[in-house]
Amino acid sequence: MATGEVERSAELHIDADEPPDPLLEATNDLAKALRANVATWMTTLDRIDQFRADRAAGVGYREMVAREADPTVILKLAEGQERLAIAGARFRRAVVRMMLDAGVSQAQIAKRFGVSRQRVAALLSEDPQPSPGTGRETAEL
Repeated sequence: MATGEVERSAELHIDADEPPDPLLEATNDLAKALRANVATWMTTLDRIDQFRADRAAGVGYREMVAREADPTVILKLAEGQERLAIAGARFRRAVVRMMLDAGVSQAQIAKRFGVSRQRVAALLSEDPQPSPGTGRETAEL
């Protein structure tokens, strides 16, 4: 990946006179989440490399933990997983709606996604907001 590639715009815009495009919006959100995760993973990998170098040099775990900067590697991993889960669920929901609008049946969508038809129906009826206390969306395929 070329330097600066992560920072490039993840947004694709449609004409302001056009109606909203939920799939394009969800795709933009997914691209943004993926790029944010790449940046997070790169800095996390640097921290992991330092951790391994310190350990190879005989630095004790207590000392390494005491000097680890916040947020910790574990917190950064959880943040990335949550970001991707939310954007991915929104993207899947938009794809399913687009497929239904195009005349694809719930049974065909379920087969393509590897889930039950009932799961497709539930996905369409679920609120895409994060679950209370978890920050994660309730609807996932």
